[in-house]
Amino acid sequence: IDRANRILPFEDLDIANMVSTNLEKCGVTIHHDASLVRMEIVEGEVEYEIEYSNGAKEIIRVEKALLSIGRQPNIESVGMENVGLKLGKRGVHIGDDDTVTNVPNIFAVGDVSGRIALVNVGEIEARQAIEKIYANKKERLSYDNVSTIMFLKPEVASVGLNEQDCI
Repeated sequence: IDRANRILPFEDLDIANMVSTNLEKCGVTIHHDASLVRMEIVEGEVEYEIEYSNGAKEIIRVEKALLSIGRQPNIESVGMENVGLKLGKRGVHIGDDDTVTNVPNIFAVGDVSGRIALVNVGEIEARQAIEKIYANKKERLSYDNVSTIMFLKPEVASVGLNEQDCI
């Protein structure tokens, strides 16, 4: 169930179409321009109702359902309020400027930074923080050439700007 008119809206159209076609060949049904209205267990099955952008609704029953709604960092109960850390604009991430938070000796890296939620990005942010702490690094971290990979068949990987971004 995808609210957009295609999956992978940040990838080039030809890549998104290839992935979509391959998923459908494997038996995946993609509901474009749709949103989940409700989901509940009915007679031992998962029944869900979706609504399309044109107002049409559909009720579907399946054996199992996987619901993925994104990531949220685990920052509750760490005592941020005791040290004066401020949250970022979206309210779930720690606000930072090039890994430095509003508390000079506390740095934010990885999922709590609110940037690109990838392991390799967390690693580069951590390296940046360490270099700022121990080597007094002045250059800002660049997110321009981040590598990404989606473990599909075939895999989809990229570095830097794609054609869609360039256009």
